[in-house]
Amino acid sequence: MRRIVYFVIVVLALCGLWFFRHYWQGQPQTVTIDGVAWNQILCWEFGDGFYPNGWGWGDWSIVDGELEGRGSEGEFSVYFFPFTHGGQFILETKFRFIEGLDSDVEVQLLTRDSNEINSESGMVLFAEEKKVTVRHMANRVEYVYRPFSTSLSINYGKWYVMRFMVYNGTVRAFVNESEVYSSNQRYQVGEYHEPHLAVRNAIARFGYVKILVPSSS
Repeated sequence: MRRIVYFVIVVLALCGLWFFRHYWQGQPQTVTIDGVAWNQILCWEFGDGFYPNGWGWGDWSIVDGELEGRGSEGEFSVYFFPFTHGGQFILETKFRFIEGLDSDVEVQLLTRDSNEINSESGMVLFAEEKKVTVRHMANRVEYVYRPFSTSLSINYGKWYVMRFMVYNGTVRAFVNESEVYSSNQRYQVGEYHEPHLAVRNAIARFGYVKILVPSSS
């Protein structure tokens, strides 16, 4: 009986260590942005493999500790890392374009409610272009969905950090901590269960994905 109890304790301890390593390893758990403290509730580094229960379509693989997506002939390759979060959140990933396979080369960082797509929010960056597309749809109302000019050109081979934020109904987008979009009004928010990455007409690689929520929530 003691052996069984000991075995169960060991298994539970190993599971706890696995969770800690895979979701939090090496990453700060709290950050402050414009005086607001945010708690990191998810961090997955693709050096540890595919996200648990991740799914999607298209061509995805782990290459040299990075998640590689290939989307060609105008089709999207989409990779979901399911995680339920509230309407105030930060999504973040680090990516680089490896190769363009056609025109309109893009990478997307988004979150949505389900395949019904009643709510979806996020940002899109384009290779060798100075623009970002921002989307914020909640409960079937399209509040923001259009491209905006930026001063930053996204080049091949270079790492970039994409960060998309919704806080108190205000929508903001950042590239390498520089703000590239901020809404001038506040919007309604939806429910979110399916954050995801997407690649179109390109080969792109991702280092990690993160989700943060306000410490006060």
